[in-house]
Formats: sequence, structure tokens, C-alpha cells
Amino acid sequence: MHLHSIGLLPTFSAEEYDLVTKIFRENLGGASKNAPANVEAANKFSELLKKKIAPATSSNSEIFLTDSARSAFALLLQTLNFASEDEVILPAFTCVVIVNPVLSAGVKPIFCDINSEDFNTPVEGLLKLVTTRTKAILVQHTFGKTISVSELKAGLKKLKRDDILIIEDLAHSFGSAYSSSEQALTGSLADFSLLTFGYEKVISTIRGGALFVNAKYKNSELLQRLVKSYSELPELPEKYIKRLLINPIFWRIAARSYYFGFGPITLGKFLVKIARVTGVLGIAISPEEYEGKLPEFLPAKFPNLLAPLGLVQLRKLEYFQNVRKKVASAYGSNYPLPLLRFSLLLKNSEERLEVLKEAKKHGIILGDWYKTMFFTKPEFLANLGYKPGSCPVTEDVCSRIINFPTDVSLRADQLVVLKEILKRYNK
Repeated sequence: MHLHSIGLLPTFSAEEYDLVTKIFRENLGGASKNAPANVEAANKFSELLKKKIAPATSSNSEIFLTDSARSAFALLLQTLNFASEDEVILPAFTCVVIVNPVLSAGVKPIFCDINSEDFNTPVEGLLKLVTTRTKAILVQHTFGKTISVSELKAGLKKLKRDDILIIEDLAHSFGSAYSSSEQALTGSLADFSLLTFGYEKVISTIRGGALFVNAKYKNSELLQRLVKSYSELPELPEKYIKRLLINPIFWRIAARSYYFGFGPITLGKFLVKIARVTGVLGIAISPEEYEGKLPEFLPAKFPNLLAPLGLVQLRKLEYFQNVRKKVASAYGSNYPLPLLRFSLLLKNSEERLEVLKEAKKHGIILGDWYKTMFFTKPEFLANLGYKPGSCPVTEDVCSRIINFPTDVSLRADQLVVLKEILKRYNK
């Protein structure tokens, strides 16, 4: 039995794994991030990304490749230089790594509760939180279900606050439209957009991200400051880049051998234990990030040597999205756009554990975004500026949500198993 995990590079095929191995071998003596071929690939990746967000204005827009979306967000906030009393409105149903750049910039995060139908912040909820101190609103299209940015912009105009910056987090919706009938792609209507190419996202370069700047800022003083701020960003540490490359190579072997053995004693499980001890795992979120801190090496630039992976993944983007729509439809979704994950609300956390165990019997690891508030421990919520009870719907959703995979690596027999599980629990 082959292990399938919703979080283990779901968009990777043999092509990507072989490319990672090739990149690793060629850079054993030192990661040549700035070799001409790698720089050329990164530039091409940047241009293609702009066209995927706003084709009509891509020549006038700008994009900055970073190591992650959190770095892109930190770069933007640090350059905007908001005052300490200023506020940025965020969804309460998000990861701690999106909150940390706000805290690091010395700005106050204001959390908006979500609805339990699509796990998004309602536009009216965002508008109600606007105060004289509001400087920006971050919009997150959770699991690929989109929020109307045009409606948000119209609402801000009515409030005479169209000075408020709209920042879109495209972690779940990159390459998708705002609606099935709308031509505009997510990110194209906002002032700025954050992209991520992390392990479990729409496309993956193992780790990576970008800040997209709307074409209207082409000749602005702000863009000039961003260019300067970006030029001063550090590179990711060499040892960290090597760790990034080793991670998928390790998991390719471990996933195939995870159940090879006798009973609970298997080769794959043994390898995972060794990897945990040696620190190969855990590349997504650093320990200090769970506590509400931004690591010292962030924000950082995108490692150019990962750009060839980005080019391969971008070439397959439409295919990935078509598969996601097809799989989500097989689960019973009638949502017309691609879903990064198909999510279900169970009765309680105990039932969630039941479903997780049932799927694991068949070699499938389901997802738990976000099983706790901000995907961190309760004792760290105060560090984030969150007051328990202030977003009751989000707290309830976190206690009983579960995610089913919609990715291209899901086999037909595994989909059959998951559909049967859904029948039993989706009542």
C-alpha cells in the first residue's frame, strides 16, 4: 500500500521529483542560486506569474519573488511603514504565518469572523470592522471559494474609505477566477497579492512565494521603495535550501515504503523517525512562528535554483485545476471553480478523529486546516492579539473541520474509499 498524504507535495509527479534530485546533485558543493541559468529561469517564472494573475496589464505590473507568502507580506508591510496604532483586518480562519508579518511590522491585527458555509469572511463583516485606523484588508479565498473583491471595493467607496489597501492572499485560489461568469482572475482587482508555492498549495516549488503589485502603482514612489526594500532582502541560508531539496527526495522514498514491513514495524515509519531526529522534516513552519514570531532570516528572497520547478508546475496549472474541479465534483461539490481542498464540518472533534483514523487504514492522510485557531496552540493566541470568544464561528469550525484531497496524485481506488467515508459522515 502506498501512502497518500494531502500535505506531501500533492502536485508532484516523477518529473518534479527527478528534477529536484537533479538540482540537489548539481548543487552539492554549494547552492548556486545566482548562476545565469537559474536567474534566467527565475525571470521567466516571474513574467509567467504576472500573466497568470493579470494578463491584460502584466507588462505594467510588478512581481517580487520571495521565499514564501509570509515574506511577501512582511516585505509589503515593512515598506508601507504603517504606524503602531494602525490596523490591518485579517480573516480569523487562517494560519499563524499570515498574522506574524503584521505583528512584526508593529501593526495591530483585527480579526474578522467567517461564515460556516464557505469558510470565508463575508464582505459585510469586513466592512463592519473598518475604523479610522484601518489601513489594509487582507482577503483570503479559502479553499478556492472566492470573495467578491469588487463588492468589497464598492463597500469601501460607500464608506468613503477607498484609501484602504486591499491585499489578496492567493494561497488557495491562484489561477482561479472570482466567479464562473467573471473573466477577472483572483488578485487582478486588488492593490497587492500574496502568492505561495509551498508544499500543499496550488502549485509548488517546495517553498516559495511572491508579492504581486497592481499596474496602477507602476510609476509610484511606493513601488520605488519596494524595489529598494526587495534589493536589501537576504538570501535563504544555504543549509536551509539543501534541507528543502532533501525533503521531497526523502518523502518519495518514505511514502513508497511506509507500509513495507510487518504490522506496526515498517521501513517507512522507521525512516520518518530518523528524519524527525535529524531535522529533515518540519520545513513549512518554524517553531518560533507558532508563538507569533517571524524568524530572523525572514523576509528573504526566492532561491533561484527552485525556479525550474516553478516553470514545470505552471505549465501544468490548467491540468491541476481541471482535476481539482473533477474530484471535488465527485465528492458532491457543486462549486464551479477549482477547490484546493474539499472541506467538511463534522459533529465534533471526536468524530474528526474517527474519520482521520478510518482514512489512515487505507493509507490516506486527510487534512486538518485549521484544526486550531491560526493552526497554533491556545497558549499562543494572546501573542497574536486574539481574544478567545471574539470570533465564535471560526472557533467552532476549527473544532470540527476536516479536508479531503482534490489533487492529481489521488488514485481512483483512493477516491472510491473517500467517497464511501463521506457518505457515512456527510449528513
